Parts: sequence; C-alpha cells; structure tokens
Amino acid sequence: MSRLTITLKAALHRALKETAARQKRSIASIIEESLRLRGIRDQASARSLVAQARTL
Repeated sequence: MSRLTITLKAALHRALKETAARQKRSIASIIEESLRLRGIRDQASARSLVAQARTL
C-alpha cells in the first residue's frame, strides 16, 4: 500500500474528519470510495472494465 500526502483547506479537512468519525470509517476509506465513484481505478480494474464493455 502506498502513502499519499495532500493539502486541504482547514474547513474541508475538519469536515472529512467529522464525517469519518460519524460514519465510524477511516479517512482513507472515504477518500478511496470517492476515487472509485469518480471512476479512478487501478490499471487492472480499468482493463477489465474496458474488456467487459467491449463484449456488450
């Protein structure tokens, strides 16, 4: 697993921490879910998705 450092505005960071606490989740899990929802996937997953689409 890789580590990543990002810079957020204080209000957004606070909202992210509050959301994580309220949902009893980690900040990382919320960010990972957000990336998946935006369509950002690892290369193997992206290739698999393209292959599935081509069979339709």
